[in-house]
Order: sequence, then C-alpha cells, then structure tokens
Amino acid sequence: MTELYLDTKINAETIKKIEQIGFSRIPVAFSEENPVIIGILLVKSLIVIEHKGVTIGDLYRRAHLQLKVPLFLSSDANLTKVGHAFQEGHSHMAIVCKDRDGASLMRNFCDKLHGELSTGKKITPPSTEELDTLK
Repeated sequence: MTELYLDTKINAETIKKIEQIGFSRIPVAFSEENPVIIGILLVKSLIVIEHKGVTIGDLYRRAHLQLKVPLFLSSDANLTKVGHAFQEGHSHMAIVCKDRDGASLMRNFCDKLHGELSTGKKITPPSTEELDTLK
C-alpha cells in the first residue's frame, strides 16, 4: 500500500510521488514506525497549499489541510450498512480490521488523535499490543 505519514513534508518530491500514485485519495499513517492509518488525504486539497516544506501534521494542526477519518470495519461487517454509510458521504474509503474490537480500537484512536492534533497535544500511537490485535 502507498501511504503518506504525518511527518511527510509537502515538497516537490512528495508532490511527484503523489502524482505517480495517481489516486485522488491517499491514506495517511501515523508514522513509518507506527503505520496505523489515521486519515485520508484528498489530493486536490494540496492544490492551494503554499506551505512547501511543512509536514502534513503541521498543516492539519493549522487547519490548512483536512484529513478525513476512514470507516473502520470488521471483516464481518454488514455490507448493506457499509453501502449506506458510503452513500451518506461519511467516507470514500474503508479500512477492514480483523474483528469488531479492532475496528472499535482504531475508530477511538483516530477520534482521539484528531482531537489531539487540532489542540497541539502530544500524540501517543497505539501500543504494540493493541496493533497486534489488528493483524
């Protein structure tokens, strides 16, 4: 999978990578060490970004960039309900987790993370034990 990270700098190299990927939406992970998907970047939102050399996390904190929280689903999710969620416009991408506990853990982590990012608090990634439950 191709993803960007919160500490990815927006520069010519990153823009070239995004162009090569060719998708309109790209997953953003916490970091290379903790590759937990925490949001979806809408590529066209980068068009108006003039802050070259600033990280995705910094742009998000300053409200210059929006990361959409993906749907986190368990592998046994009801596809009719998933279809309705997509129709309602909640997300254009879903992350499938092993079970409901994993999906709930990730949703809670993302909600917490987005709150911490917007307030500038120190961000703590999920523990190794929590991540192991998602495999």
